[in-house]
Amino acid sequence: MNTTNGTTSSASAAPVGSGAALEITENGPIKVSGPVKIVRRRSIRNARGAGIAWEHVGEVPHNEETWLCRCGESANKPFCDGSHRQGFVADDSCPQLYDEGASVVGGVGMVIKDNRHLCMHAKFCFSQEGNVWKKADQTDDDDVRRNVVSMIERCPSGALTVRFEDEADIHELETQPTIAIVDDGPLWVIGSIPITLADGSQLEPRNRVTLCRCGHSDTKPLCDGAHTGAGFADSATAEGADAT
Repeated sequence: MNTTNGTTSSASAAPVGSGAALEITENGPIKVSGPVKIVRRRSIRNARGAGIAWEHVGEVPHNEETWLCRCGESANKPFCDGSHRQGFVADDSCPQLYDEGASVVGGVGMVIKDNRHLCMHAKFCFSQEGNVWKKADQTDDDDVRRNVVSMIERCPSGALTVRFEDEADIHELETQPTIAIVDDGPLWVIGSIPITLADGSQLEPRNRVTLCRCGHSDTKPLCDGAHTGAGFADSATAEGADAT
């Protein structure tokens, strides 16, 4: 097993149109098409509950076209088994553009932004040294800069972003089209994969997006952290195989 701790290297988001695509079906599962890697990940936390790393548990074998559960009731998670037909209603809506809901947090030699509407409370934005908001304007210090950038890199929803002043694009750690099945949590979509709703509208392409799979989010298809209060459970075993 490996952990993703974050670095300060720069990367641009993967170009849209790689063949990978997600379709949010009406009151049903998520259709995954094209070359998308599906993996299992879990968060590693310290004694204060702060996220400190993402642990890669294992890859999930799947067909090039597959269907992922988002009603929370499938007996074959993360895959759909038709349980949504028992009355699941999604009420999906297309969220506003990132910059429309984002505010500038600060930054020295960088621009840090935060869109609270996208937060799913993964708790990677604070550490023993402080949180992103309190440390943003201290990023002229190399150690603070590394710590803050690392916290932003690990934010799965993309609510937090950073762009270095000498770069045109938002800084990203991972860009390969990937869906990470988060233990007892959402679908973490990486790589600017096009996401289309049932009415044909498309979500703004973003490198990090979290989609609800517990069925309880008030901002579907996005995750709002409701899985925690709902007691949603679906995790991989310690050996990396899916739990049964």
